[in-house]
Amino acid sequence: MSAYTSKVFGKNFKEITNRQGRKNLGKSTLEILEKGYYTSKQGEKVDIRLPLEKSIKETTLIGEENFVYQHALKKDKWNPKEMLVDVTHETTLEAAYRLKVTQNIRNVTLLSGGFLGGSQAQVLIKKENNNNKKKIIIIKLFFLKKKEESLARSGGLYHTLTKYQNDFYNHHKKIKSLVYSHKIIFSPNVPFIRNDNGDLLDAFYSCNVITCAAVNAGYVKKNYTDIKLANEYIFTTMKERIRRILE
Repeated sequence: MSAYTSKVFGKNFKEITNRQGRKNLGKSTLEILEKGYYTSKQGEKVDIRLPLEKSIKETTLIGEENFVYQHALKKDKWNPKEMLVDVTHETTLEAAYRLKVTQNIRNVTLLSGGFLGGSQAQVLIKKENNNNKKKIIIIKLFFLKKKEESLARSGGLYHTLTKYQNDFYNHHKKIKSLVYSHKIIFSPNVPFIRNDNGDLLDAFYSCNVITCAAVNAGYVKKNYTDIKLANEYIFTTMKERIRRILE
């Protein structure tokens, strides 16, 4: 584990950096999700069963063809007046906690990665503010000294994703090119129960989570004789995928 000063969680904050430690933490989180509650350091029972069940029930899969249809319907309505981009030095969980708990932002959306194998998460947070007629889209990017923690090890995300095991994960396993698809899983109000150090919080908070596969760029480049064409293909594919995520 490596220590650094967290603006949200205090000094000597330690991030779990070894794969086995992350795997153990993931298993511990799954046990809590199965029980539907955990006990905080204060000895208080924190019940997450109902919010987790609601999040799982409302989690939806947006297929490639469905998204095109929805996008066409909203084409004339989608006209953001302003876009603000903030780049900050903090982890995804620090930023999520700060926005949701400290600043009380209602709609915060995280972009997730893998977790059971000890993989790390992506590092993007999006929050949307609709102020009367003026739409403002605020994109938050987080760059770290160390690798990002996994969102799934810190809350109920995994249970929402397994709802679409066949339609999303098994579907992508069959795509031999490893470009994968533009399919998106949207998990609303996922309860989060840990900080980056794996410590259980005194009270959980909830965030929306978007899950979308990234192109395996390394594999694509190995199978292209023309590296320029490979890069153009990867860029075009990811540009479209990111557009769908941000909309």
